[in-house]
Amino acid sequence: MFKTYLNWAYDKKLLIDTSFKKFTMKEEETEIYALTKEELQKLENLDLSKNSKLEKVRDIFIFQCYTGQRYEDVKNLYFTDIVENFWNLRTQKTKELIQIPIVGGALKIYNKYKEHYDKMPIITNQKMNEYLKELCKLAEIDTSTKKIYYIGSKRFEKTLPKYEFMTTHVARKTFVTLSMEKGLGLEIIMKVTGHKKYDVLKRYLKYNKNFIYNAIDKVWG
Repeated sequence: MFKTYLNWAYDKKLLIDTSFKKFTMKEEETEIYALTKEELQKLENLDLSKNSKLEKVRDIFIFQCYTGQRYEDVKNLYFTDIVENFWNLRTQKTKELIQIPIVGGALKIYNKYKEHYDKMPIITNQKMNEYLKELCKLAEIDTSTKKIYYIGSKRFEKTLPKYEFMTTHVARKTFVTLSMEKGLGLEIIMKVTGHKKYDVLKRYLKYNKNFIYNAIDKVWG
């Protein structure tokens, strides 16, 4: 952003030194954490009949997993936005209109709440993330998971149970990952998630070994 400002200043002849144009910054790719289909099933099957708070959090997260949408967009969803099983979403981030099919697990949750609420009974993102860790621990989603991060040029890593990495954004990554595994085309995935650049989804190919295996097995297996 600062470089953009300097370019503007240069165009306005407010700046003569152009050495800033040589400046580049390397961005480290963030880790991708997503649920497997077995882990998603565990979460769906978890008996939360005696804990309505966690049940609502679980349902909203599952709704995200089946629709691929961000926390903010689910938070702003009114059930009147869903017409003939299509969610007409004007995204918070890009302002683009997306029509998202409400099917399977998402339809089940929509039907569960539409009789009693005019929108999803959602809490703050911070609290959602806190309760998601608790939920996934209850569901025994505890595979040892490694996180690699950098401070300056120094590389660090830590290994924790998978539930420690759970946030609302994992749902969106789960949608992309499982959709790929089930053979949904990348163009359709991008249409639903609102991704504009293939490069963003390309990262999931590196992460998603099952998708690569299934594609190769279909041709050569």
